Amino acid sequence: MTSHRLFNLREAYSLYAVHHSNHINKIIHILFIPCTMFSVFILINNYGDYFEPIKKYINLSTIFALLLCAYVCYLDCKIGLITSAWILMTNYLANTKIEDIGISRASSDGVKLLAIALVVLLLGHLIFEGVSHTFSLPAEPLAMFVVPLFITYEVLFFFGHCKDTQILIYSKINSYCNC
Repeated sequence: MTSHRLFNLREAYSLYAVHHSNHINKIIHILFIPCTMFSVFILINNYGDYFEPIKKYINLSTIFALLLCAYVCYLDCKIGLITSAWILMTNYLANTKIEDIGISRASSDGVKLLAIALVVLLLGHLIFEGVSHTFSLPAEPLAMFVVPLFITYEVLFFFGHCKDTQILIYSKINSYCNC
């Protein structure tokens, strides 16, 4: 994904949606992307010693979550705000887990959850999509930052919201597939 596509929501979502057309795989993503984010928020806090003086108020995962929220709001203000709510809630839950059981045990649990989530996501692609574009993700690391917004769109589309956006996106997908 080139950088201009990363800042063009319809282009970025269309590229994502081409590889996420199966409804079961979409449900898997809706359930397991937040799990991966929860784990990443916990793991990021392992590197937060530089913020010790202000750690009580803000930490590395909170800074990352706020930057991610700013990015998704830049792409789509209205849907970005909805996405930001669950991103910040996920960060809050990760920080609460660290407070409750400590960083080392939370990190151990986070690594386990991350491994399970990534395996389930990969299996979702292999079984239900028939392909695994996920092996190309290291070449497109910034694309992963757009996924939380896409998860929100999928939930809204499922409940019949944002029909105009959905039509535009699926017409773009058809142009990619030459369907």
